Amino acid sequence: MQLSRRSGALLLIVALALLVAALAGPARRAWDERTRAQNARALAEKVAQERAAAKERFTADRTQILAELRARIERKDYAAAMAMASPYVPVGDDELRALHRQAAGAESLRQRREAYRALVTRDCTEANARRHATTIVAAASDRFAAAAPPLVAARVTGTQAHDAILSRLREPPSPHLDPNAPEHVDEPSHERIERLKHEYRARILPDYQGFLLAGGADDLICAWHLEGARKAGSSTLRYAIDLWLAPHPDGKSLAPDLLAFSDRPV
Repeated sequence: MQLSRRSGALLLIVALALLVAALAGPARRAWDERTRAQNARALAEKVAQERAAAKERFTADRTQILAELRARIERKDYAAAMAMASPYVPVGDDELRALHRQAAGAESLRQRREAYRALVTRDCTEANARRHATTIVAAASDRFAAAAPPLVAARVTGTQAHDAILSRLREPPSPHLDPNAPEHVDEPSHERIERLKHEYRARILPDYQGFLLAGGADDLICAWHLEGARKAGSSTLRYAIDLWLAPHPDGKSLAPDLLAFSDRPV
């Protein structure tokens, strides 16, 4: 009898525990939902108070705030201008919003330029220039000729590089070359080189081209002059390549652009 009572008591305790557990879930969810609602209301009230305070400050000091924004933009301190203008954007002042957009656009452009500069600094190496040149020479040479790496590699900078690249950008695509046409084994060497100039042409994003056209872009330019020897039938030719390694549209690497390819008998 005593054992039966103990078993009954244990069953009652277990039942109560299960009931509490079953009720705890909905109760906790209701508590959490009420807490989230309270937090959301508190946040909305805080935002409303901050906006009201910002509107009051802007109304009182509009002339001074706009003048400081213009001064920061003129100093090219775009991030600071954005930080200063951001609290006042919800006020709805057209002139302030225009200055904020100007600063944001300029800062975005500055970051893009810095990304191009970092990419060129990292990947504009002699090893990369030699690798691309070797691939191009192999494509220009007889099918079974071994592609030897260039003998000479020199980076081209300054006006010489800038002018060559701008000339390439103005150069229209070759209308008589079909990039999807199959390669012909008996294709003359000069036609093969023209095809390569058509195939090895960088796809330039508008902002990068804008930096080049604006000038002062030496740190964004990667150009190389390479020389070596290649086989053409039973003859050996001395070749010279001008190569531009331009930022790939994906922003992760430099892609080769064949500016010039010439050769002569040794």
